[in-house]
Amino acid sequence: MLVAACLLVGAGTVLAENVVIKGSTTVLPIAQVTLEAYMKANPGANISLSGGGSGEGIKALVDKTADIANSSLEMKKTETELAKSKGVTPIEMVVAIDAIVPIVNPRNPVKNLSVEQLSHIYQGKITNWKDAGGEDLEIVVISRDSSSGTYEAWGELVLVKAEGFVPLPKKQKTRRGKCKTVCAESSGRDRL
Repeated sequence: MLVAACLLVGAGTVLAENVVIKGSTTVLPIAQVTLEAYMKANPGANISLSGGGSGEGIKALVDKTADIANSSLEMKKTETELAKSKGVTPIEMVVAIDAIVPIVNPRNPVKNLSVEQLSHIYQGKITNWKDAGGEDLEIVVISRDSSSGTYEAWGELVLVKAEGFVPLPKKQKTRRGKCKTVCAESSGRDRL
């Protein structure tokens, strides 16, 4: 599952004395390296960078508290219209293509899950690994925070046909935190 990682720039940002960049934690590593190189070449530049999720970055751009929004999703039509109504003209620049890959703890013998099985797991329709070809263990689902563009993309790509979906997963704020949780908690065989 691939999604585009974007920078959303409000018109007029280039002329700003202080530049504020907020948004996607998926885009954050690329933005940090780029910013470090830019600051080295332009030592007088005053630029701040923070994460918080694609939704937070887009909201900050629309509210004019950020000049650039990092996002792992395109802006929705309603977000673009709201931005324009507040005098912000977003300009989208794709900086990378990102993949969303579901992982299962290496100690779990399940190796291939269909999109339909993943959807059912995240909807709570499949709650035991035995129903997905694994051991008789309860499935512990772990997901990104709901302000994450990755979380939203997962919903669109995997849960697109799920009506009335209510998130069940245990939330993790960071990608590194998720890997630690998936790989280290208890036996880990029950983690997705």
